[in-house]
Amino acid sequence: MSRPPSSKSEAAADAHVTLPPGWTKEYSKSQKKVYYYHHKTNARQWHVPTVTEAQNPQLAAERARRKTLEESAGGNTEGSSNSNSNSNSNSKSNLGASHTYGYHSRKLNNWLKAHLIKTKGKPRGNVLDLACGNGGDISKWNILGVKNYVGVDVARVRLEEAQRRVEGFKGLRFERWSFFKVDLGEEGLEGRVEECRREGGKSVWRWTGGDFRIGFKFDVVSCQLALHYMMQSKEKARNCFKTISDNLREGGTFIITTMDSRYVLERLMGLGGDLMDGKERVIEIGSEGLCSIKVPGETVRRIFSRDEPLTSENWYGLKYEFKLLDTLEPGAGAPPGSNVSVDLEESLLPLELAKSVMEEYGLVLQERLNFSEYFQKHKDDCTDKVDWRNMNVAGVEGNMEQTEWDISRIYCTAAFKKVRGAGGSAAGGVGHISDKDFALGLMRLRKIHGAEAVNNMSREKKIALIKKL
Repeated sequence: MSRPPSSKSEAAADAHVTLPPGWTKEYSKSQKKVYYYHHKTNARQWHVPTVTEAQNPQLAAERARRKTLEESAGGNTEGSSNSNSNSNSNSKSNLGASHTYGYHSRKLNNWLKAHLIKTKGKPRGNVLDLACGNGGDISKWNILGVKNYVGVDVARVRLEEAQRRVEGFKGLRFERWSFFKVDLGEEGLEGRVEECRREGGKSVWRWTGGDFRIGFKFDVVSCQLALHYMMQSKEKARNCFKTISDNLREGGTFIITTMDSRYVLERLMGLGGDLMDGKERVIEIGSEGLCSIKVPGETVRRIFSRDEPLTSENWYGLKYEFKLLDTLEPGAGAPPGSNVSVDLEESLLPLELAKSVMEEYGLVLQERLNFSEYFQKHKDDCTDKVDWRNMNVAGVEGNMEQTEWDISRIYCTAAFKKVRGAGGSAAGGVGHISDKDFALGLMRLRKIHGAEAVNNMSREKKIALIKKL
């Protein structure tokens, strides 16, 4: 939650602002302050909604969730390599956060990502961090010692936070870094993108025409707690897989953390009853609505239908609503709903079905583990910088509540390898086109249809039109 207006002039300015659609002005009796509420996403904030938040309130809420998951769990990965400094930092963090139900589970999530990056990343390599948010994983990549870091996200406000994080980082080991504002599911990484680069000792944001051109392929592509937002449709999913493959070198690694569809299926089956009755099902984790997965009747029907079983062609758009509370009630003086960590619509990524589609783009599944399985497998092969004992995950051997452990089981991690000779086929059988022909074709399309219209097209549509020129 951002701070409330600190002066009468700020409050007066707020009073005369026309709010974007979906936002309303509310009043907190306990704080005696005005706050702003978005009814669709349950986002709550003290400051007047920005343009970015107005355009995509769901994304604004998701970025707030990622900040909670990443920053509050950041612990020792942000600080000095000195173990005493880390211990002191963690102790202070614990004093402020241990009252929340998800504290240790967030610490476990953070340790897992740190370990995943250490073991799957490449020192002195090139990394593409998709849906990087405010840069919560930058310190992990810096500890690994990657040479070139590129962060991509749809929200400029978060990229600016990530930019400031890099600039203020002590002991930064990146030789080169940049950030790109682009919608992965809609555009791929081509078209008109906004880029932040270091120029003349300053960070400069500018628009770049044509394709996303960084000058090299990546050794690792990472997408943490975000890939499920690209699975809303076949087109979005395939755009995403194509973009990842095009930017990953042969032999490179793609790593993800996402909702574990096996867990959701297991819990749905455990609810019993007629799963084809079209009724909504709610998976409760913990007591009093602490964590819930609300699955619409249509999604349940699609999952369990025998007449129209799910296949590698029709698994897209398996929607559900995920809600996670930090505490059962808002803190003293906090506005209603401020205890909500997550309340968003997501889409399942059933890797059993999706892996054959991903293989069309050369992305071959190497390993998939539930968070609990990952911890049991790797808890004893840690180094100082990624030792769960130093990252306030100690609760897993006594202090972590069963509910927190259950929440961690919601997620899984997966690693893919890019193999030779794949990644050229576009969605819907459109086929491959060389980078040179694609760039030349884009120039001609923009003259015919206009730059804005072409930039709003999917990659598949662009290729199809270029082939007709």
